[in-house]
Amino acid sequence: MFSSVAHLARANPFNTPHLQLVHDGLGDLRSSSPGPTGQPRRPRNLAAAAVEAGVFCAIVSHPADSVVSVLNKEKGSSASLVLKRLGFKGVWKGLFARIIMIGTLTALQWFIYDSVKVYFRLPRPPPPEMPESLKKKLGLTQ
Repeated sequence: MFSSVAHLARANPFNTPHLQLVHDGLGDLRSSSPGPTGQPRRPRNLAAAAVEAGVFCAIVSHPADSVVSVLNKEKGSSASLVLKRLGFKGVWKGLFARIIMIGTLTALQWFIYDSVKVYFRLPRPPPPEMPESLKKKLGLTQ
């Protein structure tokens, strides 16, 4: 029980923004794509949104994952000591490889996820709308 709670505590800071970024990215890409709004998502839009979210989340979570990786290797160490020893450059070591790995994995993950939603005809979130305040500012309201 406690190991699964610990896993959720570590995974949630990565997964929550990841999910939100993919859905926001898809809405942005879908609303800027030519064609009707209700048109199915294009695979390149899904891949672009997934890679964008994966890169962002990889960058955000990399320092903490670097520290956790060292903590798992060195039993009895504390996070603050590992962080001091690694330093600013040390926690960012390996970021490029992580971005490549996470970007491709999330693109594949979201392609499968969206394919299942299309296959089972599950509802999708509506495309984003421009806020009323911005419409007024741009003079688009009547």
